[in-house]
Amino acid sequence: MAISEFRRFAFPEIGELRQRVIFQAAIKLDDGYGGKQIVWQDAFSVWALIEPLSAHEKFEAMSVQSGVTHRVYIRFRRDVNTEMRIKYGDRIFEIDGIFDVGEQKKFLELLCSE
Repeated sequence: MAISEFRRFAFPEIGELRQRVIFQAAIKLDDGYGGKQIVWQDAFSVWALIEPLSAHEKFEAMSVQSGVTHRVYIRFRRDVNTEMRIKYGDRIFEIDGIFDVGEQKKFLELLCSE
């Protein structure tokens, strides 16, 4: 049963984590002119489940967090933060929110915008 059919403290099945994604961290480098240039550096890769929000969920998300288009589920990690982004192939997802599903330190639900 897919995670999208659940909502309250639902955990993805291990087999649903099919997408290999790369988390990237922003590194600020001097540009030589007194400014900073942001370069994205790969931090780590994990298996994930990426699912788009339904039209109803997008409407609800717009009232709270504009631009949220996808949910990404990964196994729990302490080193994920909203300053990072997720790269999946040629696609880039900005992390807008991070939730510990069921507060059990098993999975993270990341609200992202593409």
